[in-house]
Amino acid sequence: FISSSINPLQELYVQIQRFANGEKDINIQIAGTDEVAQVANAFDASVKRTQALEKSRALFLRNVMHELKTPISKGKMLMHFIEGEAKDKRLLEDLFDQMQGHLDDFARVESLSEKSLELDLKTYAVIDLVDQAIDMLDIHRDEFEISVGVERVEVDFKLFTYVIKNLLDNAFKYKDAKPVYIGFANNRLSIKNSGTPFKEGITKYMNAYERDLTQHSLEGMGLGLYIVDGIVNRHDYTFAYRFMDGMHCFSIEFRKK
Repeated sequence: FISSSINPLQELYVQIQRFANGEKDINIQIAGTDEVAQVANAFDASVKRTQALEKSRALFLRNVMHELKTPISKGKMLMHFIEGEAKDKRLLEDLFDQMQGHLDDFARVESLSEKSLELDLKTYAVIDLVDQAIDMLDIHRDEFEISVGVERVEVDFKLFTYVIKNLLDNAFKYKDAKPVYIGFANNRLSIKNSGTPFKEGITKYMNAYERDLTQHSLEGMGLGLYIVDGIVNRHDYTFAYRFMDGMHCFSIEFRKK
């Protein structure tokens, strides 16, 4: 009797652990009317409802991204046939690029949520990653003070240049004074800028759609740090933050957890 009571509990525990670790193929229905069966069947029903909601969310997001990509592409193409001043066309092009950037962020969030983000891992010089990230920004190189040597790290080049670009962009927007510092030492990349402390703890801003609302001049949807944290964790590296002596410091430690 004791064995027959413990076995369903052990199976329920295993399935709960699998679900907590992100597995979705969970089935824990147990025949019977005792307390263990009731708990297991209630958990199974909750899992199936969660799976249905997740599928609906993913389908909705994919449809939204698909429907928005077409008018953005058409708008960028038709923009070149519109008469007007060059500066107005550049402004319009920047707006379309910003919209495309938001869609790309949505796609990254979807991949992170689905745990389907594939990595193309190769070894690159850190300075090449930094240079590419700066080139992706519309910010003059003189805004940065770079102390990076010939160190090399194993990363997905496209994803990690996005990570560094996002951190540099945040540092530039939040800085109180020049420059933004970029350094690499002891297998750790650090990006620092002067500024005032965030209103909330950093973990709040690593959630999706969170921003420091005291910074009214900043744009974006609050996805940046959430995506950065997800990509760094996907590489099995460590993403950290501290505020010390009037400086924000984001760092990435290139050691496997």
